This record gives sequence, C-alpha cells and structure tokens, in this order.
Amino acid sequence: MASGINEFQSDIRANWAWLVTSDKKGNPGKNYKTAASLASQIYDNTINAELPFLLLGRDRIRTQPDLAANFGLCTAKTKGSILGERQWSLLINDAFMLGGIHSGKEVLVYANKDFQRKILWDDKSCSLTSFGRELAILQFAGFQRRATCCDNEVIFSLSEEAPNPKGITLPMIWAHLKQIRDPAPLLTFVNESHCEPLDPGQSHL
Repeated sequence: MASGINEFQSDIRANWAWLVTSDKKGNPGKNYKTAASLASQIYDNTINAELPFLLLGRDRIRTQPDLAANFGLCTAKTKGSILGERQWSLLINDAFMLGGIHSGKEVLVYANKDFQRKILWDDKSCSLTSFGRELAILQFAGFQRRATCCDNEVIFSLSEEAPNPKGITLPMIWAHLKQIRDPAPLLTFVNESHCEPLDPGQSHL
C-alpha cells in the first residue's frame, strides 16, 4: 500500500516512462520526487476527508460553488470529496482514487444513469478517457454499482466479495489499465446495477 512519499517515489520511478507518455501534461516528468510529494498529499487528504464518499463527474463539478461548498475540494492543502487540485495529472487522479479505495469510501458519480461509450472511451486514441479511467479503477478494485432512484446520481461501493482494498497499489492499477483494449466490459460494469434501489431520501446530492 502506497501510504507515504517514499512509497509513491518508488512506484513512480519504476513506472515513470509509461506515465509520462500517457499524460499530455508531462507530470510527473523527470522530477518524480516532487510529483510523489504532491500525490502523497492528495492521497492523505482523500483518506482524511470528513465525508465517507468521493464525488466523481465531468469537469464541471469542480466549478459549481454549491458542490464545492457541500463536499469540499481535495487539493494538496485541503481535504474534500471532489478532486480540485490545479496541478492535475493522471498521477494526481490515480492518487485520489487510491485514497478513496484504501479508506473504503463509496463513490458517487454525478451523471446520467446510463453511461455512454463516448464518455468512457476515446475512439481516436483507442484509450480510456480520464472519466473512463476512474471507473475502470473502481472495477479493478471490486466495486459494484448500486441502484438509486435519482436521475443524476450513481453510486458505487465495494462488494462483499472484493479482496482487501488496502492491498491495491498504483503499479497494480497501472498494469490493469494498460491491458484495456476494449471498452465493452467497462460499459457492462458501469451500467449493471446490484442491490435493491436506495430510498430517494438517501440521496447525497
């Protein structure tokens, strides 16, 4: 479990080449120590956020004042359930997701109930979008979609059969993501609900 700067440094250094070629912004670049420090701060602030869930969605969720006020922005200096770090990168995003997984948080997705291929997969590059990447990480960690009655809320939580989430590491996630060549299994995962619908009064949004 990558739980400190040293662990992040080791993970990033060992996988540096792939991260750079996969991230147009070049982060972590050659300065993996600085990148590891930032990722570690994001990871810790995600784990220590007060709310028991993360909130995912398209970029607009970070710019809506009511969502930021209610759920908090997770940055290198602040704790929250929405990733709001300005120095965004694939690494930062993965550190945020790993923090949520290790702390056993539920994941709320602010989106329509039916996920379309185009928001998860880029056909031009034959690769996951950033949003699709987040959902693929949840699938890998053993999350399942729970049924809800709200049109703009989808909830994922760890299934009872999932292995201990604290055993998941960044290299394990990256190895899985590199193997994804077809979005079909991910589309099945995100659109298949488990459990009975939640009571409308239980909505978090």
